[in-house]
Amino acid sequence: MFPWLAVWAKSKLTAKKHHLEELRGQAAPFVDPTGLLTGAAVAGMSEPELPVSDPAFGTLGKSGDIDKGLTALSRGWQREAAHSWNGSTRPSYVVANLMHGIRSNRKGYDQAREAAELLVASWAEHTRSAVAAADPAPTQLVKVTLPEIKEKTAPRPEHGFLNDVDSWTLGVLVTHLTDADWGRRTLTLRAPALVAERLFTKSWPLACEPLADDTEPANGDAHHPTSHIQPGVFDDTPTGWAPACC
Repeated sequence: MFPWLAVWAKSKLTAKKHHLEELRGQAAPFVDPTGLLTGAAVAGMSEPELPVSDPAFGTLGKSGDIDKGLTALSRGWQREAAHSWNGSTRPSYVVANLMHGIRSNRKGYDQAREAAELLVASWAEHTRSAVAAADPAPTQLVKVTLPEIKEKTAPRPEHGFLNDVDSWTLGVLVTHLTDADWGRRTLTLRAPALVAERLFTKSWPLACEPLADDTEPANGDAHHPTSHIQPGVFDDTPTGWAPACC
């Protein structure tokens, strides 16, 4: 709006860009690239065939009740796995939702819960097979355009103009970012084909499109990939533990 202020603002904007890159570099080690592949694979899965006739699920009710419950189980697991940036899910959580409202001392409760856990485990195994078959190398250039914040929009302060971007997409941005023009809200990523395909097919609120390999970066400030931090790097705390802030 005020181009004559560009020279005056340049040093301040440069400092902000460097700060953003520092923040990205601090976040990147906590994102598992394999987990991003897993999220992309789960998002691309078709709805699995449900064992509605399995007698183990008889305690859920009639055939219609079983179908409704298992459909909710499948969609709940897929939603959680697809939005995660580390590939982890909480099977006990989605299974607990399936068994909600059924007394634990009811006949067939344990059998239904065990069958549901095995069903979720089979979906996870299918996903691992898909990830193993995918090329993990970041070969696809992706142009990402961030949404413009309108004056009437009040984004959550912790997300700013990345408001409404899920954890998986944030993980992709901090892991595969190679160049950023924050002033024009344009980012360049180099991501694995499986991850890029998900960005192209369902990237709201971001606009994503493929770029040719010879595309020139916006400002040349590419970063070097950071190694993913594995459990036990900082201390010997059990893997299942997480601080209250997380």
